[in-house]
Amino acid sequence: MNLIAMETVKVICQNTSSVIEVEAGTSLLELERKLGIEGKYPFLAAYVNNRIKELNYKIFKPLAVRFIDITHFEGYRVYQRTISFIVHKAVRDLYGDRKFYIRHTVGRGFYCEFADEKELSESEIDTLRTQMQKIIDARYPIHRHHLLTADINGIYERFGFDDKITLLNTRPRLYSDIYCMDDIVGYFYGALTPDTGYIHLFDLRRYFNGFYIALPTHGEPDKLDLNVDWDKMLDVFHEYHRWVDIMGVPTVGCLNKKVLDGDTSELIKIAEAFHEKKIAAIADQIAAAHNERGTRMVLISGPSSSGKTTTSKRLGIQLRILGLDPVLIALDDYFVDRDKTPLGEDGKPIAVGLPDAAGLVWYGKEQYNPFHTLDYNDSQSWGEDIVADVQLIWNITDWLTFTSNNRLGSSDWNSKTYLDARTNTSVKNKGSISQSNGSGWSALSGYTRKINY
Repeated sequence: MNLIAMETVKVICQNTSSVIEVEAGTSLLELERKLGIEGKYPFLAAYVNNRIKELNYKIFKPLAVRFIDITHFEGYRVYQRTISFIVHKAVRDLYGDRKFYIRHTVGRGFYCEFADEKELSESEIDTLRTQMQKIIDARYPIHRHHLLTADINGIYERFGFDDKITLLNTRPRLYSDIYCMDDIVGYFYGALTPDTGYIHLFDLRRYFNGFYIALPTHGEPDKLDLNVDWDKMLDVFHEYHRWVDIMGVPTVGCLNKKVLDGDTSELIKIAEAFHEKKIAAIADQIAAAHNERGTRMVLISGPSSSGKTTTSKRLGIQLRILGLDPVLIALDDYFVDRDKTPLGEDGKPIAVGLPDAAGLVWYGKEQYNPFHTLDYNDSQSWGEDIVADVQLIWNITDWLTFTSNNRLGSSDWNSKTYLDARTNTSVKNKGSISQSNGSGWSALSGYTRKINY
C-alpha cells in the first residue's frame, strides 16, 4: 500500500493567538470549524495577511488569519455586498429582465429603483421582502470564479449587464472574477459571504420612486436603521444623475473609456461649468436672503479636505458680482504650528481625554505608554502580492492545439499591532503587542488539448 503524505502549512490565528498546521487547500471556513471559535455573530470573512478574503479562500502557504464579523467595518461591508446580491436575485425572480439599480448608500442602507422609475406598491414591497427572505433561508452558495475576461463578457451579455461589460473592457486583464449564486451572476469589488444564510436582519420601505433597504449598523447589529428622512440628499443624488448623464459618464466603465479615449479635458470643463452654475445659483439665494431678511452670515461645513475653503472663495466671487462684499473667515487661519501649541501649567502638552481611576490621562505617546513610538492603538501592515498569468499556445498541426494556462504568484507581508494596556478591548488582547511576517510563492498550471476533425 502506497501512502502519500499530505503537505501541511502553518497558520497563525490572531483571534485565538494560536498556531495550527492544516492541509494545503484547506478553506478558511474549514479552518474556522477546525479551530472551533465562535462569537456572538457569525464570521463573514477574514483578514489573510491583512487582506480581506472570502471564507471560501483556500490556504496553500503559511499565513496569518483574523476572522471578522459584522461588528468590524470590513465585515459590515461584506454584509452590505451580500444583501445587494440577494436583492438583485429577488428582483430577477419576480420581474425577469426589468432593469434594476442600487443607486446610493443612504444612512446605513441602500436606495434602489427601477430604470423605468415606476413606483412599487406596498403589496409589491411585501412580495419582494418575502422573496428575499426565501433566498436567505435557502442558503444558496455564493462562489467566486476566476475566468477569462472574454468568457465573463459573454455571460454578462446574456444577462444584459452592459455596464459591467463596459467596465471590464476598460480594464485590460486576461482574467477577471465573477460571482455566481443559483441562476444569477454579478461583479463585486470585495468579498461576499459563503452563502446567503449569513444575512440575519434587513427590511424594505417604499421611498421616492423606489424603495429603501434598511440594514443594521456594525455598532448595533441587532437593530435596524429605519431612518429614511433623507429627502434633500435624494434631491442631490437625482441632480448628480442628471449631471453624469449629460457628461456621458453614468458608470465607472464609461468614465474609464473617456479617460482612455483622451476626452478628459472636455469632461473637466463641463464639470467645472456645472459647479460654477450651481455656485452662482447659491449666491443668488444668499443675496435674496440678505435683501429680504437681512442675512449676514453663511456657514459652510464638511469633512476635512472636502473643498470648504475653495467653495467659499468661488462663492465670494459670485457674491461680489451681485454687489455684495463678503468677508471670508476660514478655520485654517486659526491653526498654529505644533511648537506654538499652548502648554499646561506643568509646561507639558495638554492631554486630550478623561482621567482614569489613578487620575492619569492616557492619550498617546507623550504619557504612560512605554512601548510606543506612535499614538497608542496603532496597527501597521505591509504586504505585496505579485501575480503573473501566462498563456502558451502550441499549434502542433492544423488539427491539434495544446494550450497551457499558468499562474505564478509571490507574496511578502508584515504586520504589527500595538494595544495600550488600558484600552477597553477583549481581555485576551489587553496590553498586547503582536508582530508577524512571512513570504511565499505559488504556481498553478492547467492544460487543454483541442482536436479539430
